[in-house]
Amino acid sequence: MLNLLRRIQKRAENVRDEKRRRGRRGQRGMTLIEIMLVLAILATVMGVLFGPTLIGMFSESKDKAAKILVEKYAMQAYVQWQTNNDDDCPGTIDELNRYLGREDAKDPFGKTLIMLCGDNLPPEAEAHGIGILSMGKDKKQGTKDDIMSWKKLNKK
Repeated sequence: MLNLLRRIQKRAENVRDEKRRRGRRGQRGMTLIEIMLVLAILATVMGVLFGPTLIGMFSESKDKAAKILVEKYAMQAYVQWQTNNDDDCPGTIDELNRYLGREDAKDPFGKTLIMLCGDNLPPEAEAHGIGILSMGKDKKQGTKDDIMSWKKLNKK
């Protein structure tokens, strides 16, 4: 009988030890929901901290792309057009598209570029014989965000 009691006691200890081990194993890691919650919190914090900076950088890159485009029209396409034509000014900006391999004369903001030539050419652009203008992100001509081939890009 004593043997039987010892075996039962031993068995109870083994069961207790097994439960302890299982309990420790279950607490070693994190659940998938806890990990997802931590990632969601991190993503929110990153969005709040870096979102405005990234949006500003994207806007600035569009301005730079527009500046490069208006300069290509004024310095490259117009010069090539002049070698093939006797006129002082192209009839439309679309005549310059083929010299840049483009189908349209749209800026990165989705608006058609404006060509200034002849009588409507600003005095600052007379040295080049042509001026190309992008209306910028507000898509209105005559505002401070306009991007002109004859002026430096405004730093923000």
